[in-house]
This record gives sequence, C-alpha cells and structure tokens, in this order.
Amino acid sequence: MPPILPFVLQKLLRLGLLLLAVAVFTFVLLSLSPIDPLQAYIGADMMQISPEQRELIAERWGLDQPILVRFGDWLGQLMRGQLGHFPGV
Repeated sequence: MPPILPFVLQKLLRLGLLLLAVAVFTFVLLSLSPIDPLQAYIGADMMQISPEQRELIAERWGLDQPILVRFGDWLGQLMRGQLGHFPGV
C-alpha cells in the first residue's frame, strides 16, 4: 500500500466527521431558535387560520415528529441537495 493512501483516508474520515458535526450544530441551532417557523411562514395572517390548519402545516413540515426523526429527514434532504421549497420550482 502506498504511504500516501492511509494519510488520504485519515483526512477523508476527519472531513466526514467535521461535516457531520457542522450538520448537527446547524440543526440544533435552528431547532433552538426562538422564532416559530409556522408564525414566520404565515406572518400577520396567523390569527386568520384555524388551529386545525396550523396543525396540518406542522404535520406537512414534520414539526410534529420527534427531534431525531426530524434530524434524519433534514440530513437526508441535505445529502440529496434538497435545501428547501421554492415557489414556482
């Protein structure tokens, strides 16, 4: 085995661990944000929607799931390059 191969493998492993740590840190920061994602999405119309509609949106976004399930879904979307929903796309 060439002497460079273990070095490259070690660096790739470290890179993978660093990317996973950054992903976990980012998800935790987003989850602990004091801003309610539903209120930010709906805005001033928050009083005009029913609690049932609010629950439907939360269910569609997966906000009713446990945090580990949400992290798994988020990480899977991140790995596939699905970084969000954009109108008209």
